[in-house]
Amino acid sequence: FDYMQKNKGFSAFNLGNGDGFSILEVIKSCELILNTPIFYEVDDRREGDPPILVAESEKARRHLGWNVNFSSLDIIISTAFKWHKNELKIF
Repeated sequence: FDYMQKNKGFSAFNLGNGDGFSILEVIKSCELILNTPIFYEVDDRREGDPPILVAESEKARRHLGWNVNFSSLDIIISTAFKWHKNELKIF
């Protein structure tokens, strides 16, 4: 964490795995993990919305030594859900 010592103040890091997931893929994964339907409506993209967003985490790897632990969407959703329910202690 030498980078943080040398660069006091605000720093922003993307923590993605370099792969993108569609909103529908996230909804379907949540339905699977939560074992409940999620009601949604499909609509046109809003003006100005990008067609795709993918987080690149190279800066976090380079400066913080951070690495992706979970790449499967189902695992990401499952561990996030367990963490929010306070059943998964990551730190």
